[in-house]
Amino acid sequence: MKVANPDYVVGKKPPYAMQPPVTRPSFCVCDVCPAHRQRKAQETGRTMDEVWSEPLVIRARRASPDPSNYRATAAAVQDVLVNEPLRHAAAVKAAEEAKLAKQNARCFGDIVDAYRLYMQSEGKRYDKAVSRINSSSARSAAIAMRTRSTWPTSARFWRRSHT
Repeated sequence: MKVANPDYVVGKKPPYAMQPPVTRPSFCVCDVCPAHRQRKAQETGRTMDEVWSEPLVIRARRASPDPSNYRATAAAVQDVLVNEPLRHAAAVKAAEEAKLAKQNARCFGDIVDAYRLYMQSEGKRYDKAVSRINSSSARSAAIAMRTRSTWPTSARFWRRSHT
């Protein structure tokens, strides 16, 4: 009898495969989810927004650490079942934080204006700092005025320029 797999031997155990069902969180940012969610939306007839807003179970196909050992494969499956949802949830949280940071970012011109107002309102030596403020804003006007920076970035810049 001919068999398509040349490694097949009668009586030999097949290698154990790892395909545990892993629950992906809502709004998952991994590379695998878009295709699976698109297919689920087509199968169920719902919109993509509805499908993206709920968790989705996808089989995670992984190579077994020891394909001939059932116990090692089962332990690896348990590790995948515990660690994968945590990893995906952390990725979703990091993506939300990055999106929020981008929304709350200030342009460099706003930061310069706030610093000028601070110097004047607190009675600081604005007359000595005005040349430094003007030169730093003129130097970076072509780049920084058009980009958005977060407050820690601008605070590091001001600390560096005032020392």
